[in-house]
Amino acid sequence: MTNSVVSIITPTYNHERFIGKCIESVLDQSSSEWEMIIVDDESTDNTESVVRRYDDPRITYIRQNHVGPYRMNETYNRALDRARGEYIAVLEGDDLWPKNKLERQLSFIADHPEAVACYGRAGMIDNRGESVGLYSAPECDSDVATTRDFVLRRSAVQPVTVIIRHNVLSAIGGFI
Repeated sequence: MTNSVVSIITPTYNHERFIGKCIESVLDQSSSEWEMIIVDDESTDNTESVVRRYDDPRITYIRQNHVGPYRMNETYNRALDRARGEYIAVLEGDDLWPKNKLERQLSFIADHPEAVACYGRAGMIDNRGESVGLYSAPECDSDVATTRDFVLRRSAVQPVTVIIRHNVLSAIGGFI
């Protein structure tokens, strides 16, 4: 592990319109101990040129042959193989984070060493960047949901809100 506390996995495909704001939402974080691993699924627009405008050593750009959304786990795992942080977070190329997302969640998980992951509510925005509401965050009974269930099952937990311990994600085989 390096001094990157969080490895941010950012899959992207034809997100030229959004990827700049996505990256800026990470650069604007109140916590600066992160690395961002952007995996471009062979975009056919100018996604790559937008990403390359950001000259920050914490940002890694990987271009892969197109695998599509039904094999997204391969894209996530490609980034996971490069990840060096103690925690993993997912921020897709058309999503944004509020400025204190990492700080708040890292504080929570540090205060709860028994927790393997944490998540919250996600806001929805339209193509103009206007807020259109919130996804609610489901209650999670740790006696019911195993780590594998939490990570792998389809649920109302929005990936953009999750931070999970790297060692736990690796122990269950990554993203399956």
